Amino acid sequence: MRSYLLIGTFLAVSLTVVAAQQSGSDSSSDTKHQSVTQGCLNNGSDGFTLSSGGTTYMLSGDTSQLAGMAGKEVKVTGNKGNASETSTGASGNSGLATSNPTAGTAPTIKITRISKVADQYSK
Repeated sequence: MRSYLLIGTFLAVSLTVVAAQQSGSDSSSDTKHQSVTQGCLNNGSDGFTLSSGGTTYMLSGDTSQLAGMAGKEVKVTGNKGNASETSTGASGNSGLATSNPTAGTAPTIKITRISKVADQYSK
């Protein structure tokens, strides 16, 4: 009887450890594809964009916090891609901050974090 109790306890602990490792690896796979891009945040007719090193990125995700940072130098953390990968179209509910018909080929960043670097953008 005592050996069954030990075996049962060992199996329960082993399963808990395996489940915790798998859960941790799922969240790290989301963050390992993220990148940090620094540039000037713009709010135009196409929505919010980030200009960095000659490239303009359309910003998607939760853009509600961006209005107060327009015109400032910011650091954006998120997943880079194309608008076609993150958008369901201008009429969809994808959170893509654009109505530009050519945005389907524009590079995008799906924001997970943003921070202000400076009050004014300087190249």
